[in-house]
Amino acid sequence: MSESQIASIVATSILVTLFTLMRKTLINRSAISVFFLSHLVFVFIGVLLLPWVQPIMGEHIAIGQSKMSINLFAHIPFWVFSQQDYTRGIVLTVGGACIVLASYLSSNHILGSQQLKTCDRRDEKPASIIVDLHISRLYFISGFCLLMAALFATRNIGAYYHGLTVGILQGNPPAIIDARREVGDNFAMVLLSLSIVPFFSVVLWLLNQSKPGHRRTWYPRIYLVAAILLLVLTFQKRPLIVFIAILFFATRWLKSSQSNTRNFDLALLLRKRIVDVMVLGGLFGVVMLFYIAFSNYGRNGESIFDAVFGIAIVAGSRIVFRLATPGVMYAHYFPNVDGHYGFTNIGLFSKIFGFERYADTQAIFAYCGGDGGGTAVCTLVDMYGGFSFYGWAAGSVLIGILLSRLDQFLISLSRRRSVLSIAITAFAFLSVYYMSQASIFRTLNGYGALWFALCGLILHKSAKSVDIRRKRRPTAPMIAQSRNASEFQTASCE
Repeated sequence: MSESQIASIVATSILVTLFTLMRKTLINRSAISVFFLSHLVFVFIGVLLLPWVQPIMGEHIAIGQSKMSINLFAHIPFWVFSQQDYTRGIVLTVGGACIVLASYLSSNHILGSQQLKTCDRRDEKPASIIVDLHISRLYFISGFCLLMAALFATRNIGAYYHGLTVGILQGNPPAIIDARREVGDNFAMVLLSLSIVPFFSVVLWLLNQSKPGHRRTWYPRIYLVAAILLLVLTFQKRPLIVFIAILFFATRWLKSSQSNTRNFDLALLLRKRIVDVMVLGGLFGVVMLFYIAFSNYGRNGESIFDAVFGIAIVAGSRIVFRLATPGVMYAHYFPNVDGHYGFTNIGLFSKIFGFERYADTQAIFAYCGGDGGGTAVCTLVDMYGGFSFYGWAAGSVLIGILLSRLDQFLISLSRRRSVLSIAITAFAFLSVYYMSQASIFRTLNGYGALWFALCGLILHKSAKSVDIRRKRRPTAPMIAQSRNASEFQTASCE
């Protein structure tokens, strides 16, 4: 048994122990839970499997009788990586997450913490929700942002047409990549399409769902369709899938806040879990559809069974290994091939201080045989690439403190039972999820964390309680009861 396989077994045992002993902390509606679960699915499983499946990685595999050829990261030279590289990758990811958790718990103990009371508890079941946002301001700003996105989109008509016709309809992946690059060159368009418009879309949708009789029900629906269209036209798989998940969970949290059920309902709980499984299965189906549209899989005369099975393997391998492999790549590349880059990979800093930006993801992608692209790397590994093991350890401690304070803020926010608090919580969790595939600075700016906070501040106003239940017309017994109560109060006063 190799060194990396032993490290994989030890790290797996640590993770199983943590999730067993701290299930209530790590599987909850909280930022630390989102951090661990997103890293578990997209980073930990892959980096722990790599020492065992490394011989078949980087190869083409034939599927079924039609010999459909699928690509398991053939552009990455896995033969270059040593056992020490795989071990370092495990330490950087799983070990860093353990430091984050220890820092999180220590911060809660030292700075104080309060317990999360979700709407699924039996004690607090309000029948009203708070509208703590400027509705007129919401409609004006959201409409302005959508208009600006439409104006920016007119500049990319050629890229959209080329990507849809040549890339998707004719099955030409390089054309899709070219369209993605051209659309992504405009940072304002990317920010509007990936962050701001989806945020306003969710707020509008929640507002409409919280007030069934609202007179502008058409606007949130049209805005939702426009947001989905903008996400599709980025020619990326992740943004639309993540947006659908955010919309689903935010709607569920709203409905949970509206529920008046106080007793434990096993049938309702089972229905929720079945719906969760169906949604996850549907999201995986969307991933497969994207791979059908964005690649040549299933277009070369393969049988339907072989095509579906092969595409499922490709989609599953990308989910498990795409964000796990960069941990090993960074462990190999720094400092053996190049030195640690510090803050030089931050574009904003390079513009302010006038130095040349170090494109770490593009450099490593090119080193591993990629052409004109980049790789995605989680925050923990990025801190190692920038500042070696010392910066990685210090950064992991800071992330734990940050998640601790974020959870305390979200807990206090959740007590408001408001439209804006649900939206902010959903997009705060989205930002924490992005830490599994981006640095902390890219998460704050490029993936919209700071912009979500700014939009929330702009929309916020003093809370006002609004009854979300449909008003019923008073019946005769109700009127009589009201009159009797009024007469009794008058008599008692006399």
